[in-house]
Amino acid sequence: MESSSSPPPPRPVDKSYFYNWLEHRTNADPGSLESELLEAIQDGDVDGLKDMVSSMDKQDRAKLADMHIDGTGLLQLASFLAELEVCKYFVEELGFDVNAGDLTGGVTPLSSAALFGEVAVARYLLDNGADPNKLDERGSVALHNAAKSGNGEVVDLLLSRGARVDIAVTHGTPLHIAASYGNTGAVKILLDHHADPNRVSEVSGTPLVTALHCTKHGVSESDSLECVKLLVKVCYPVCFVSSRLDD
Repeated sequence: MESSSSPPPPRPVDKSYFYNWLEHRTNADPGSLESELLEAIQDGDVDGLKDMVSSMDKQDRAKLADMHIDGTGLLQLASFLAELEVCKYFVEELGFDVNAGDLTGGVTPLSSAALFGEVAVARYLLDNGADPNKLDERGSVALHNAAKSGNGEVVDLLLSRGARVDIAVTHGTPLHIAASYGNTGAVKILLDHHADPNRVSEVSGTPLVTALHCTKHGVSESDSLECVKLLVKVCYPVCFVSSRLDD
């Protein structure tokens, strides 16, 4: 039997928070290699990056692919920031691994791009071998982050490249995640790709239950209602039978 209440969904990375971190981190140690790299990545300054790399010896240059700043890899940072040309430089000229997880939980560059709905970067990474089903340490994949961001174009792109529509984490499948944030467009796309509307999460029940309770966590009533309408259309018979059995 489903719970009558649902816990808050996992909180997405706030982009303004991310930019605040970048500013603080860059200013914390001005002139250091890390600060200069962060500034160049944020500015999309490929020429500046090339100048830095050209001044390094072969050994230090090779270490860049494994370099992390506060646990986040350089390619992940460029993907978060949608700096496509920087991503190309890292991958095509420095040989960065598009499927490498970072030290903050194994987050991949593709998941980083998906979290902020950066479709051009996501497409580039996929074109260059990114695995849409690569798990991080929590069992999440890029599609969970795309569902969280609500960017339907990224959701559709990932599904078209073989992302598993019903892959689940603690808070459920991508459909649960999209419903928990009131992301109607993502919910519709996932359902169109045959996401299971009756899949039960131990934490939040079915996607319908999740959508019904998402206003408690800051989602507008109108977004919640639109998600509920979409889900009721496809899971109503099961919900109806379940409610009759519980009487």
